Amino acid sequence: MPESEIETLIQCLKELSSELSPKLSLEQTILYLLVCTKEEYPLTELGEELDWNTLKTSRQVNTLASDRYNGKDYYDGYEVLYTQEDPESRIFKNAFLTHKGRELKEKVIGILKKNTTKKSKKH
Repeated sequence: MPESEIETLIQCLKELSSELSPKLSLEQTILYLLVCTKEEYPLTELGEELDWNTLKTSRQVNTLASDRYNGKDYYDGYEVLYTQEDPESRIFKNAFLTHKGRELKEKVIGILKKNTTKKSKKH
């Protein structure tokens, strides 16, 4: 990966960190970005993609949703995701981007596009 692409990746991660929290883990960042790739992402598929069990998947999604749990207490979450029951099977849930999540996705895409535009102008 050329240095400019690494720098762009760093810019994207910094944007996510500044918008959400410097304490956002790499796993949570990857989870958020995966949900950005689909309109609706089943939690079972997210767990399979990340090789997580159901409990870990639910907890990480909840952290990116409205509340976070640290083992003792609940805190405000990052509010970039929300979940709904799957209409075909109520025992399953699907993850979606909130308005805040969609805005953040657009900022990340803007950083990536800006880098692509710079590269094409050099050639």
